[in-house]
Amino acid sequence: MCSRLVICHSISRTISYIFAELR
Repeated sequence: MCSRLVICHSISRTISYIFAELR
């Protein structure tokens, strides 16, 4: 778990967005 949930959520969302763009 991350100490800052907001940052983790932003990173996971960014990664998901990048994967969506790649596909």
